[in-house]
Amino acid sequence: MKDLGKGLVTLQASVPQEELRVSKLYSAYAYYYAPSFVFKGEHHSAWEVYYVNAGEVTVETDVTTYVLSKGQFLVHKPYEFHRVHANNVSCSVYVFSFDCDCEKLTLLTDKCISATTKQSRMIMDIVDEGMLFLAGTNEIPALSENEKTEFACGQLTKLLLETFLIEAIRTQECNGDTQLRNETLNSEKTLLQFAKNFMQENVCRKLTLEEISNNIGYSVPHLCAVFKKNTGMSVIQYFIDLRIKKAKELIAEGNMTLKEISEHMDFDTLQYFSTQFKKTTGITPSQYATIIKTKKYIIV
Repeated sequence: MKDLGKGLVTLQASVPQEELRVSKLYSAYAYYYAPSFVFKGEHHSAWEVYYVNAGEVTVETDVTTYVLSKGQFLVHKPYEFHRVHANNVSCSVYVFSFDCDCEKLTLLTDKCISATTKQSRMIMDIVDEGMLFLAGTNEIPALSENEKTEFACGQLTKLLLETFLIEAIRTQECNGDTQLRNETLNSEKTLLQFAKNFMQENVCRKLTLEEISNNIGYSVPHLCAVFKKNTGMSVIQYFIDLRIKKAKELIAEGNMTLKEISEHMDFDTLQYFSTQFKKTTGITPSQYATIIKTKKYIIV
């Protein structure tokens, strides 16, 4: 924004990119099906949204069969054959068809989608406006003499439809991201469990990062990153803590000397064992053994 003096300013303009544009509208229907209703089927060049407002219907394509319940919608691709029948209950459905060349529309195909409350309201508004705009075409009833098309009815239908499609695509993208995050979390949990199990099984011998990563099938950098992210400590520190905990159990049992425990646990020397023990617990193995014998308290 540039000040030209006397309160007059120039504003910098931004032109929105049309990432999704509905170019043609063909139909907008609100149907009520009897429990025995059967539609033999059709296919056409337009995209079509089929929404169930009440009841339950079966939609068949050449590839699969969908059962749509209240609040669900299905998006048919151009030239996708589809037939419909009510599932022995009365049904209220909304249908509209259109042309649109946005590639992301494929995110809405080949699945039943549960509409949000906002999306359900949009669908009804699209059909309400669309039936007025398209009245008298493609078997949509013409307006009576005392009815008239309101200002910008077609444009509003187009804008409502574009808004609905953008909203639905965003929701599917968000669901996809959530699924990916969940898959990532599940993968990380599996990695952690495998790594912890392997370290627990080999607690009485020295392990390297390479051994652990090779055994569980992940690279060292990925193993270290996931372990740090989920436990707050390094893989090696976790393994050292695990080994010292095992050493404390052996000291408490009282069946081996500290030297024997050091050798059993595969520490290089008794001195190194004592250093690691004190670094982890704050006291030496011999001090810990004395505390155990006097039974004053146990450091866990």
